[in-house]
Order: sequence, then structure tokens, then C-alpha cells
Amino acid sequence: MLINSKIVVVRNNPDLDTDFFLSFIWGGNSSIVKLSNSQKINISSEPWISDNSDIFGFDINNYLCNLELYVPTSNKKIFLNERKKCIGTLAVKENTDAGLILPPNKLRYFDPISRSLVCTKYGLSQEMAIDLVEIKSDFFLLFNEDSYSGFMLKNPLSYLTSHENGKTRL
Repeated sequence: MLINSKIVVVRNNPDLDTDFFLSFIWGGNSSIVKLSNSQKINISSEPWISDNSDIFGFDINNYLCNLELYVPTSNKKIFLNERKKCIGTLAVKENTDAGLILPPNKLRYFDPISRSLVCTKYGLSQEMAIDLVEIKSDFFLLFNEDSYSGFMLKNPLSYLTSHENGKTRL
């Protein structure tokens, strides 16, 4: 599974770092979901100040240590036809800061029954089989045909904060 040509999924990595913080930073029209480990050196690209971009950061061993994912303002019901789940992390193929910023997701949907916030690049139909990669408890990346499709945050109100440093420890 690929995020893009440089970022890949590493399934069932036994050395997963459990010292992440997860937060849902509410800023009205510019909210983000942030997963970070402040103990590690972060190698990532920085977006232009006005960009709504998804940022992926990696440590010196090329494993994920930071994610900042934009929550879109456009709301639409999204169907998740879950095919399979696995536990994993992300790794960058080469130690570079290029290609670590992606265009943001376009749609969001909060399912009040499952208490899940789903953000995707496009609408998901019931016919599309979605694979979920659990990065941390309550946080999943979504893939359709091995390509990154978006993310899901379960129980987002548990991680809600209005400040970047208002972190919630997992």
C-alpha cells in the first residue's frame, strides 16, 4: 500500500512506537488531526503558510513520527465498506524532505452512530472495498486498491483541543 511514490505502509511492524500524541485541533475552517512524537527528530517538508496540505514527517530511521492531516470543510455522507484491517506504520523509501506534502482530503463525514470522523479525497461508494491500517488506537488510514484514500478518527471528541499543544496522550 502506498501513500504516494515515496511513502509506503509497513504492516505489523513489531517495533511500532507507542509514544505518540493524537489531537483533533479545532480551528473552525482550518481544523487538523495531528499525530506526533515530540521525542523524535522530524524530517518533513513545510507547506506554504496558506496551504491546506497534509504533512507527513519521518524520523532519522525513515519511520513515521508526525502527521498533520487537514479536515475538509465540505461535508457529505461517506460509506465505508471495510474489507480488512491491519496494524502498521508508514515509512519513507528514502531520506528526503521532497514529496512529503500531499493535497488535502476533499470530503468529511461524522457518523454519529459509530462516532467516527472520516475524511477522504473523494466520495466512497458502498461498492468500494476499503482497507484500514491502524496507526494508533482510534486512528486509521484508508486505502482503496492499495492507494491512499483518506483517514478515520474514532471518538474525535476525546481528542478535541483548540491549541496545537493541547495534546492528548494515547
